Amino acid sequence: MIEAWLARQPRVRREVCEVATTGDRTRVRVRLAFDSVLQLTELSTPEATAALPSSFRHLAGVFDLRMSGRDVELTRTLSPGKVFFGGLFAPKDEFAGRRLVYTLHLPVAALESNATRTSDDGKTLVWDFALADGLKQPLVTRFKARAPLPAWLVASGTGLAVILLGVVVTFLRRRK
Repeated sequence: MIEAWLARQPRVRREVCEVATTGDRTRVRVRLAFDSVLQLTELSTPEATAALPSSFRHLAGVFDLRMSGRDVELTRTLSPGKVFFGGLFAPKDEFAGRRLVYTLHLPVAALESNATRTSDDGKTLVWDFALADGLKQPLVTRFKARAPLPAWLVASGTGLAVILLGVVVTFLRRRK
């Protein structure tokens, strides 16, 4: 079901999609690549996820994106308690030792986040939650980063500065 849904998302590059069950544990590993954080938030809209079971939507989370200039702040609210009905119908020890781990690789270091740990000089953010904690209340992942300037903009700015410098030098030489 996840594979079919990803196939209908043309702006997303699927790098890995694995579902493996060992004993009584199922591990779902999905690795996606986006050209823009906007594509990530589009992927989580109710329209985009309508074909998926609600359990997937609660585990993938609801995204809230805020942009101010080049600053991007992304908050994701995960509701595993809605998937497992708050753990009401399962023994407490059923959730013991089970984790929800979310990893996000950014093109730049995050300015701030509530990640459990970071690596790659702050570009990789990892949130590691005990599933039991998510049964009690929603889990929130958050980061803020400054979007890098596009290479074409830097090159254009440099080219414009060189041209202006050339004009000023030529003007000063002619004036002498």
